[in-house]
Amino acid sequence: MVAHNIPMNASPFVGRTRELADVLRLLADPACRLLTLVGPGGMGKTRLALEAARQMLDSDQQAEAANRPTEFPDGAFVVALQPIAAPEFIATAIADAVHYQFYEGDEPLEQLLCFLREKALLLVLDNFEHVLDGAGLVETLLTGAPGLKVLATSRERLNLQEEWLYTVEGMRFPRSDDDQPLEDFSAVRLFAQAARRLRPDFTLEAERGGVRRICELVEGMPLALELAASWVRTLSCTEIADEIARGLDILETSTRNMPQRHRSMRAVLDYSWTCLPDTERAAFQRLSVFHGGFTRAAAQAVAGASLRILSALVNKSLLRHNAIGRYDLHELVRQYAREQLESVPGTQAETIARHTAFYADFMAQRWIDLRGSQQRTAIAEIEGEIENVRAAWSYAIEQHDYAAVSRMVMALWYVHVLTYRSKDVHEIFSKAISALRAAPITPASQRALGLLLTTQGSILAEKGGNIQQGSVMGEGRAWLYEGLELLRAHASTPEDLVLALCSLCYASVMLLGWNANATLDRQEWVNITRLAQEGLQIARQANYTWGMAQMNYVSGLVAMVVDDFDTAQRLGDEALQLAQAAGDPALAGVIAGPFLGRVAELNGDYAESKRFRQLSNRALQEHGYWLQVGWNYQGMGYIAFLEHDYAEAERDYREALKVYLNVHDHPYRTGQINQSLVNVAKLWAAQGQLERALALVLAIRDSKESGEIAHEWTDELAAELKSRMTPDAAARAEQAAQALDTQTVAAAFVQEADAPLPLTSAAARPEALTEREHEILRLIADGLSNRDIAEKLVFSVGTVKWYINQIYSKLSVGSRTQALVRARELHLL
Repeated sequence: MVAHNIPMNASPFVGRTRELADVLRLLADPACRLLTLVGPGGMGKTRLALEAARQMLDSDQQAEAANRPTEFPDGAFVVALQPIAAPEFIATAIADAVHYQFYEGDEPLEQLLCFLREKALLLVLDNFEHVLDGAGLVETLLTGAPGLKVLATSRERLNLQEEWLYTVEGMRFPRSDDDQPLEDFSAVRLFAQAARRLRPDFTLEAERGGVRRICELVEGMPLALELAASWVRTLSCTEIADEIARGLDILETSTRNMPQRHRSMRAVLDYSWTCLPDTERAAFQRLSVFHGGFTRAAAQAVAGASLRILSALVNKSLLRHNAIGRYDLHELVRQYAREQLESVPGTQAETIARHTAFYADFMAQRWIDLRGSQQRTAIAEIEGEIENVRAAWSYAIEQHDYAAVSRMVMALWYVHVLTYRSKDVHEIFSKAISALRAAPITPASQRALGLLLTTQGSILAEKGGNIQQGSVMGEGRAWLYEGLELLRAHASTPEDLVLALCSLCYASVMLLGWNANATLDRQEWVNITRLAQEGLQIARQANYTWGMAQMNYVSGLVAMVVDDFDTAQRLGDEALQLAQAAGDPALAGVIAGPFLGRVAELNGDYAESKRFRQLSNRALQEHGYWLQVGWNYQGMGYIAFLEHDYAEAERDYREALKVYLNVHDHPYRTGQINQSLVNVAKLWAAQGQLERALALVLAIRDSKESGEIAHEWTDELAAELKSRMTPDAAARAEQAAQALDTQTVAAAFVQEADAPLPLTSAAARPEALTEREHEILRLIADGLSNRDIAEKLVFSVGTVKWYINQIYSKLSVGSRTQALVRARELHLL
């Protein structure tokens, strides 16, 4: 039997599968003689070390029983260092653990070293952080006892050359956007296990939301989970979570046999706090103002934390450093540090002000980068710092720091325009507008309010277009007028005025373009044209390249709406050159495809329109602007539709839907899918598949995402389709529409699947194919391409495509696959 003193588990070991495997692998490595498990107090380092030692012991006992060599034939021993008062007692604690008795005469360390020299054993040195000055003893033992291996646990590294480090973090916990079952997460299982010891009737089913939130708030910290679970007899899990969000006081227990240092999170963290020198304390408490992590530069500017201090706090497990160079605090550690900061009011206010100033400067620089060649980098940087930006924004509003608000607002707005991922921009702008309306009127407050009304109005107008609500677009337009007047009155910069004028003109064009019933009177349209010219003049006078690109673009849109296509083309060409000169790929892509492509289309130059859209897509795909890529595919599909090239139209509409189906986090995803499906329905109708088209149109109309404008379109299209159908056919389509889900139809269309689509077979027999069409259909069945068929029949490829479209139309299908399936159903092949 292998000797040991490893205690029995009081409760089952939960989770930590990956961590346990890592520790066992490292201990099995001959090069690893000293492995330290580091992490803040309460993270479960001791429990993990004991389980690893236990499993190695079990493995050795099995090997011994089978007469195989063992890893540690002389055993595995746990040395509890927490009770000892000073480093000089480490040797005595080790001797007690391995059952060695000192004798009089030689130094105890020499005696211990002599005893261990010929041994092959594992020592678990638990809680080393408060005797770090004795780390040299470990080096002496490892040097003098070659068969010895040490597994240490500590809040701070031993800082020896022989040391291998393994960071112990929280158990795997569910986040708010996880859709996995709660039971899959080890943090949840540990909490439930602890809760059932106190309340045998405890079930996750009754407390799922509260348990999820507890686990997320404590970031899977085992001690915090156990302390939180100790309240389940008194509070619901939702109430426990609310208390944790308020502060650390809830995380304590009166359990008698729990070590005093582990009876509350505050006690755990108090111990770490008392060990910090003054310089580290000052930096540590200031770092609590950060949210979501921070960079080294931010830590220096806001908290005065040098690289040496950051490194010390990382080594003491109070700060985490990840692979991409960012630092962050565990949320409970951050709460504790914030309490320490709040105890020094002057320091707290100063630190928060420095945090606000730093991120206001950060966003002002990103606003420059967002309009140029560093656009994607700037987006990534802002998204990485978004929690800090939100915190700085809130403080700036609370403290009436309107200059900081003005420095941040533009970049926040443009990131939303480019990515649609800043879901709460509308909300934080609304709150800021309310605060500024109630604030004393000063030039700074009025400029900030004007910028907020302008950007918020732009967001509302864009939202109204995407959700197809003319009333929302109109509301946004009203805010834009108000914002423009404020910016005019308070001597704002050319950049401010160009943005306001550009956004107002764009919103007006969009409102008119989306909703034919929302026409503007002639005088107002003349006014919009004048505003567009004013914005273009301001941008030119300021030599503001990005602003000139924007104003040329919207001026071109205005010209397009009034059917002045030559002017629209000229302004669009100039806008594209300016956007490319500025280096803004998103703006250049939108001008090239959705705008210049549309102008060429309206001019009847379909080849040029397609060229512009393909050029646009190459740029947009490279930078990941998928919404606009989908727009271009829809535009190219519509051109193919106008040319009666239904196969090409189907391919382009399919590509558009692929894009929209794959953009899972886009807030307007469903609306874009529905708009694409309207085009698909028109395609089916042109091919004679009227029931199928009507069923889809009615499903789009009745989907909850369809807005008031979509209802106008779909009602009009449905009425037109019904006029071409018998009442029985229309009734069948209406019945089919009730069971349709538009996203399911889109997915089936993308996959070229026939079965899931509604009413795929026509009630009537199709028009008879000509002899030549039969011949081409057979060649299609043989797998020949259009070019192969053209060579075989001595036709042009265009003639072959014309014949194939005739076949599609007569068979009421939209692709080669569907044509072959339909032809076999009708025994034409």
